[in-house]
Amino acid sequence: MCNEVIIIGADDWEGLFVNGKLVDEGHTLNEGASRKKYLSEICSKYSVTLDDIAEGYVTKEYEEYMYDSGGFHESLSAVGYTLND
Repeated sequence: MCNEVIIIGADDWEGLFVNGKLVDEGHTLNEGASRKKYLSEICSKYSVTLDDIAEGYVTKEYEEYMYDSGGFHESLSAVGYTLND
């Protein structure tokens, strides 16, 4: 099984989605650890490489929703975002 791993950024907030489900979120996903160590653990846990991890950013409209709600939806399909090239 190939896991789809996406990190979505929003102003000062990040979310980690695996196979369309939110698995982690916070001001920085790697809070308390180095970014390299955090990503290494994600790669190991979900059997992906660093190149497999996609990155994106929320739309302005979704960012407004986040200010009101305090975080991401649990499902990636409900998140307004675009992937980085």
